[in-house]
Amino acid sequence: MVVRYHDELVAFAGIDLERNPKQAHITNIAVLPQYQGRKIGTMLMELLLTQAQDAGCHLVSLEVATKNQVAQQLYRTLGFRVVKVQTNYYLPEGEDAYLMEKELRRRGTN
Repeated sequence: MVVRYHDELVAFAGIDLERNPKQAHITNIAVLPQYQGRKIGTMLMELLLTQAQDAGCHLVSLEVATKNQVAQQLYRTLGFRVVKVQTNYYLPEGEDAYLMEKELRRRGTN
């Protein structure tokens, strides 16, 4: 997915719905700094979660840098939780990442 304002690419996000029939993986999400704080990232994440739910997925995962507090807060607000620390995930710098997951409810359940 992409968000454009006039001819400028403002944000993008991607999701892998074929990794596992019951699990989706958010591959990337980015919003230009000058457009952050406008709920664009939240909108993209909600759309990705809807896609995963519509595809019948029960779990969504993603990785986030351990230093990226802003993104972690967004993901926690949306119901993601840290399940694992992945050391040296981002190469070549060797920065660690959190694996975060969110369970999705099936349509028609509370």
